[in-house]
Amino acid sequence: MNSTYLERYLREAIMEFNELQLRIIESSGNQELMKTAVKEGKFYVVATLCISGYSIGCFDDDTPAFTATKDESIAENREMVETYQDQIDCKERDNDDEWQGLVLEARWDCMSENIDLYSDGDFLHSESWKSLCGV
Repeated sequence: MNSTYLERYLREAIMEFNELQLRIIESSGNQELMKTAVKEGKFYVVATLCISGYSIGCFDDDTPAFTATKDESIAENREMVETYQDQIDCKERDNDDEWQGLVLEARWDCMSENIDLYSDGDFLHSESWKSLCGV
């Protein structure tokens, strides 16, 4: 493969995704799986129920905190449960504090305003991605 062809191929491959989609892919621990998730518009999140709706969190650069697989979100949720318990053990939290995270499916084309959240395949909630991410 000559360098001109390779450069053109790489430019076209990069242009396949918009800026936000690229940030989502780059934030993932498994970028190949995340590319597939972005193309399908199907992600997983650890969400918490708040007074105004749900929160899914974001990474430092205002990128939704998506995972490409349900197992990844389950592991993240488990880590939060353990973190809460460690904080309770260290007296940094009250004994009755409990992590309230839910693993949900998030459907979004990374272009429209709203992300749709699903629980076990059933529609649960739709909200602006910026609101869900707290930006």
